[in-house]
Amino acid sequence: MLTSTAQKGLNVATNILQANPDVQAIFAHNDEMALGAIQAAKSAGKTIFIVGFDGTADADKAVKDGTLAATIAQQPDQMGKNRYRYSSKSYQRRSCRS
Repeated sequence: MLTSTAQKGLNVATNILQANPDVQAIFAHNDEMALGAIQAAKSAGKTIFIVGFDGTADADKAVKDGTLAATIAQQPDQMGKNRYRYSSKSYQRRSCRS
């Protein structure tokens, strides 16, 4: 059973594939929508390049199974920590040169 977000991805991708039969790739807003797009592609009998975004366990499994081309994992907490750390180091280097 699809989650409500995956169902939305299925509906949107179905409409896209019906209106644009030449579509070769879908970049979904998130992994759940990408999983729905996979179902739409299967229903349409198409093999298309689908990418999700979030790096969820279900998406990772789909990548390993070969049904999802990729998922992009992003860790905002680490990005924030690294941005602070690197900008702080950069500022310290500039301060030392003055």
